[in-house]
Amino acid sequence: MSLIISGNFDEKWVGEFALKEWLLGLGIFTHALTITLIRGSFHTPHLTRIESEKALKRYIRIVNNCCFQKAFNRGNKSLPCAAVYETKLYDENPHIHLAIGSPHNMNPRDFENILVDTIGQIRMFNKIYDLKPVVSSGWIGYLIKNGSDSLISSCCMAER
Repeated sequence: MSLIISGNFDEKWVGEFALKEWLLGLGIFTHALTITLIRGSFHTPHLTRIESEKALKRYIRIVNNCCFQKAFNRGNKSLPCAAVYETKLYDENPHIHLAIGSPHNMNPRDFENILVDTIGQIRMFNKIYDLKPVVSSGWIGYLIKNGSDSLISSCCMAER
């Protein structure tokens, strides 16, 4: 009797492929954004993460409102988003990685201007950011490189 195990052994951690497929199912991501956070007076990683999650929720709400006005507030429209929170060792360099999709009827340059202009409206966001177009699903793989614990699930939303 022999045991045959099938599956892909390139998976680094249990559930990696399922999470990646779920995130890719949220919509078409057109932009990759990394935003550095201001640490401020937060001395514990837990508080920094909670505050950064609140700041990111506000940022996503502002971007959606700029794109869809009242349709977002009514729950009829939203941009696809996937986000993770990361820090270096000892809570140095806290930052957020975000995958976001642009509205179908909007010029990509106009959408990029909205993304950049709204960063300044969030007090916890540093003015240091990196915005690039997404050209493959590799950005989603990069987002989840540290596992599902870094995912900010409350900021992951499907396109409506």
